[in-house]
Amino acid sequence: MKKFFCLCLLAGFLTLPLSVQAAKKGGEELNMGTLTCGELLKMEEEEIALLYFWLDGYMSKATNNLKINEKEAEANITTLAEECEKAPKKKVMSLIRE
Repeated sequence: MKKFFCLCLLAGFLTLPLSVQAAKKGGEELNMGTLTCGELLKMEEEEIALLYFWLDGYMSKATNNLKINEKEAEANITTLAEECEKAPKKKVMSLIRE
């Protein structure tokens, strides 16, 4: 599992320059306030990894929890995916705040 976690982290960092470059070309931004579960479920794995790390940072700030727990991270990803499959029109951030 550690290898998977490290690969997700690496994939997220490797795609960051591509995402920034694409945003500069198309002027597109990802608005986390309006992102729906359906949109999340259509994303590529690399995009999801990057998104997860953004969400983890967001929650770390909100909860003042600065530790990374591999099992907790895996459980969070699984729970988010399950909840999004049940309600694809729901906003991702509403699930994060519940």
